[in-house]
Amino acid sequence: MRFITCKPALRFWPALVAARGSAAVLLLALAGCSLAPRSDDPRAAGIGYTLGGTAYRDFGARLDRVKAATVAALATYSLRVEALGLLPNGESIRARGQRGTVLVELEREGPTRTQLRVAATGASGVDRAFETDLIIEAVRVLEPAPGR
Repeated sequence: MRFITCKPALRFWPALVAARGSAAVLLLALAGCSLAPRSDDPRAAGIGYTLGGTAYRDFGARLDRVKAATVAALATYSLRVEALGLLPNGESIRARGQRGTVLVELEREGPTRTQLRVAATGASGVDRAFETDLIIEAVRVLEPAPGR
């Protein structure tokens, strides 16, 4: 998985990435770069990221189905659900494991549309790779491969 893709003409992007500042992110965006991870796994398609580091994906499924898939994905990674909550237009889940804390928000966008947002924090801060893995696992549970 590669986290930054850039136009070939941009030769100074490694120095900007090393700077890790908001100015670097702005310059990369203005130069036509994407901060979204690239993966060969087709289930990673549709995963986006907020500037704060939260991963999200929209599903064409009811909230209860996405919630069940998310809880199963959390269990796959040995994360224990600590709290369930209600949001104005959805639900939230807080889970904890050895890797850190995961906050999940499920927002109902329509009768058959749900947005899943995942924010994972560990000892070293935001864990964007784990957020991506968790969403991919939820997709795997919700949308099994053909022939299964």
